[in-house]
Amino acid sequence: MHLSAPFRSGPIKHILVYFGGTNQNKLIDLTLSAFLKLNREDVILDVIVGSNSSKKDKLERLSKKNKNIKIYKELTSLAPLMLKADIAIGACGATSWERCCLGLPSIVITIADNQKPIAKELNKQGIIRWLGHHDAITSNLIHDALKTYINQNLENWSSACKLVTNGCGTEKVVSILTINSKTKLKLRFAKIEDEGLLLNWANDPLVRANAFNSGIIRKKIHKKWFHSRLNNPKVYKIFIVETKDEVPIGQVQFEKKGRKCYISYSIANFARGKKIGSKFLKTAIYEFKKNQKIKLTAEVKKNNIPSCKVFEKIGFTKSSTNKHNSNVFIYQF
Repeated sequence: MHLSAPFRSGPIKHILVYFGGTNQNKLIDLTLSAFLKLNREDVILDVIVGSNSSKKDKLERLSKKNKNIKIYKELTSLAPLMLKADIAIGACGATSWERCCLGLPSIVITIADNQKPIAKELNKQGIIRWLGHHDAITSNLIHDALKTYINQNLENWSSACKLVTNGCGTEKVVSILTINSKTKLKLRFAKIEDEGLLLNWANDPLVRANAFNSGIIRKKIHKKWFHSRLNNPKVYKIFIVETKDEVPIGQVQFEKKGRKCYISYSIANFARGKKIGSKFLKTAIYEFKKNQKIKLTAEVKKNNIPSCKVFEKIGFTKSSTNKHNSNVFIYQF
């Protein structure tokens, strides 16, 4: 059972400071200086320092003088303080994913070169606020960032963080590695958050090779296409097929054109060759038809032999070859 961390909402009351196990006294000093400039006695600053920190005594004296500054060392787990915090200040190592999992917005300072590309991308996606590399950081930079967010409701930011990971990575890896014909599958309708996922699947090299138009799909074009289908559910339905551990493994689309209904699908590259194609399609078709009488049509390139075999295996009948020199399969309920 996985418990879900709450979204952060309302003004900031707790700030967590943690730069990892390395000795980052300078950054801690700059952060404390920035925090004190805010003059906010109603906000608590939780600071985690390494057990070998050379400034433990100084920090403890500062804590005694400022009751809203708490110093912690030699913790067995960061989770309780992360759950209590409304925003964090830290580096961009493995803790970034822990913060995301718990929906904790963060102001990030990179302390190693290999953290820069990760920080750049997470900052671009609005998951973190990257202030820069440690050698370019000043107390004023940290102060300005804190001042910007101190009175904000961070619920949307917190929500974006939680979309990155749910903390079930091990289960997901196992689910991917063990996919087979007996894997239990489930369906859900595509939602707006799936836009990027579907674009990645659509631009998969094998998917493009099997498409009637094999050119790479641009993000702007895909966005327009995807939104038009989500906004017209009577004509279009897009199902995301997942494992029981909620790992998306592909999509199935249904499109009504007059009296016909066309079906198409794609399977993620890591799930191909696992003998799940038949089960994959049957699961989606069963959900789609729901006791209605309808005729499904599938158009498949002749050289896409695996898909042709899948449609035939689940009961589609090859009826003709169309102008695209592709096989047309029909399934009558």
